[in-house]
Order: sequence, then C-alpha cells, then structure tokens
Amino acid sequence: MKQPLITNIQRYSIHDGDGIRTTVFFKGCNMACRWCHNPETQDFSAEPMRNPDRCSGCGRCAELCPEHAISINDGGISVTDRDKCVRCGECVDECYNEARTISGRAYGIPELIKILEKDKMYWEESGVSTARAIPYTSTPAASRHMRTTKGYCPMPTFSYTT
Repeated sequence: MKQPLITNIQRYSIHDGDGIRTTVFFKGCNMACRWCHNPETQDFSAEPMRNPDRCSGCGRCAELCPEHAISINDGGISVTDRDKCVRCGECVDECYNEARTISGRAYGIPELIKILEKDKMYWEESGVSTARAIPYTSTPAASRHMRTTKGYCPMPTFSYTT
C-alpha cells in the first residue's frame, strides 16, 4: 500500500469546520487553482522547498547537490534549477539554517491515526478534517482508515463558482 504524503497536521484548527478540529493536509491536487493558498501541496510527490529569508548563502547545499542543480545568486541566496533537480533531499539534510525543507512526508496509517488520537479529547465532538481537493487520489486505503475515525469530515479546499 502506498503511504499518503502529508505536508502538515494542524492541531487546534478552528477554521475548517465546527468546533475544534485537527486538519490533515494531504499532498496532491490535480486542480492547480491559480488562487491556491497552499501551492506546495499541489504536486503528488515530495518536493524540496526553500525559504530565501533563512538562507545565509553559505553554499553548502550547492556543494552537496549531486546534480549541480543549486547555485548561489549575486545576492548570496541559493537558487535551484528545477529542470536539473531530482528531489534527492541532499540539500535539505545539510542545511544549517533550515532554509531548505521537503514538502510532503510519508505517514503510515497507524502512525497517522496515533497522531490524531492525541487530540481526540478536543475533536471528539467536532471531528477531523482533511485538506486538499482530492485528498485520497493515490491512497484509497487511507480513505478507508480515516472514515473509521469518529467525526471524520473531508474538507475540500476548493469551491465551485458559477
């Protein structure tokens, strides 16, 4: 079974349904809305992300990149050539300032349920939400397990307009 990729588990979520909820942000959405508030979750695979504000320009990521996809620009900030990047994560593991991260972490269903159960006393009445337009496209087993959680409510992050 393919493990679902998750970008965030937001505890004490009060905006994604009635009451206090826990919201699970799944990776992958094929809608690609221009107004998407979480574009880093659109791709269905884990992908490296960078925060230029945290980059010190040390160049360690560029030195470690086996594909030579990273360079330091004139402003002293690392830049990634996405055509060369193979998403190996070498740059993420060695970034001292955590300017580079991976969007999407694989969670086993038992691990995910264990995390959700920690907040059960808060969401027992209001439930658990999932965020992405199609949260279980590639992980139907996750959908079956999540539906067994009391109060589970899939909360798509899109709306239709006419």
